[in-house]
Amino acid sequence: MKLGVLIVNSRKPVPPWLLRLPEVGDISVITEPPYAGDFPPEVEVRTVPSIMDVDAVRRAALDVMRVRPVDRVLSPAEHAISTSGYLRSTLGLPGLGHEASLACSNKYVMKREFVRAGLPVTPFRQITDLGGVEEAAAETGWPVVVKPVYGGGSLDVFVLEDEARYREFAQMPTSAGLRASAHPLIVEKYVDIADEYHIDGVVHEGKVVFTAPSRYFTPLLGNIDAFTGSYLVPPDDLHHDMLMSLHERAVRAVGLESGVTHLEVFRTEAGFLVGEIACRPAGAGIPDAVLLGTGVDLWRAWSRTALGLDPDVTPKPGAPIVVNCELPIRAGLITELTGADELLALPGVVRVDMLHKVGDTVPERLHSSSATGIVFYEAASETEVWERLRIIRDTFVLRTDRD
Repeated sequence: MKLGVLIVNSRKPVPPWLLRLPEVGDISVITEPPYAGDFPPEVEVRTVPSIMDVDAVRRAALDVMRVRPVDRVLSPAEHAISTSGYLRSTLGLPGLGHEASLACSNKYVMKREFVRAGLPVTPFRQITDLGGVEEAAAETGWPVVVKPVYGGGSLDVFVLEDEARYREFAQMPTSAGLRASAHPLIVEKYVDIADEYHIDGVVHEGKVVFTAPSRYFTPLLGNIDAFTGSYLVPPDDLHHDMLMSLHERAVRAVGLESGVTHLEVFRTEAGFLVGEIACRPAGAGIPDAVLLGTGVDLWRAWSRTALGLDPDVTPKPGAPIVVNCELPIRAGLITELTGADELLALPGVVRVDMLHKVGDTVPERLHSSSATGIVFYEAASETEVWERLRIIRDTFVLRTDRD
């Protein structure tokens, strides 16, 4: 029997093949007005002012259910995770419920569950608005990181060094997003990060059935205009088993029974700290790097678990280290940009996805997945990861009208 599927989404692109899965019958979408045209004509689309407005989404879902069956709710967008969990719980549908969805998307609830599970995290406090930063920082200590409890892509995430910087920041236009937030904020003690990792996994029936730890080139915060990216950590790496263990403990802490995960872990002078976990595939080139390096398709696993099916993951053994390198980007009109052909000719490069071209105007507001392109390359060792990254850096050119 084919399943009636309701997709709750915003700006996150929905893989076209998801709409053609043999297990899927009728498809309906609830999204925000700017994204209503992202779907083919045969897909019924209803819009709400915000997918985080649970009442509006619930009413739209009921309207859908009055005319066609809904067996499963799918949510590829970070901002839709908690809303979709609410829908499943209140409408009696299977899948990730409200409590677990909050633990996988609300950063304060998430950190609270991590603490209860004994996981190492940086000190944190929740505040109702930006005016509460000083009181929270008096408990956590300066400097601090301030961000919304809901969010992704490093948007509206700021490091404040001390009280003077906070008071200056609170009056600046850049703080407008935090000042206007309809949700609480979280204040975390800032720590110096030696290495930042991400662990991407697949969970089925309460068990972690696949895990792929990776190391970022450099911590992401504040490094959009840089060569960012990550590479799969080989099994003989000193920290491999620790990362696997932290991922499994984090999955248990948030109560995720089935789905795909993306966990941040930081190595500091004091040891490892767990950052945030998401219950959807990572952004940028990470899912494709995992697919190239392990043979496991995280988007396919996500769709199958969301539909209540076995994720069917079989990693391939003995693969080389696969790297995804996100090429720098900055606001302005692009006047010069290295092309895909030149990058494909470099040692180890297996694929290049250019996301921009000469003549494009890059907007001011960028996020952690913003890039002019993504280069995927292979390496036989971690030493070779850095050697080949240096060659890409030496070859790549980006110029804008602001240079």
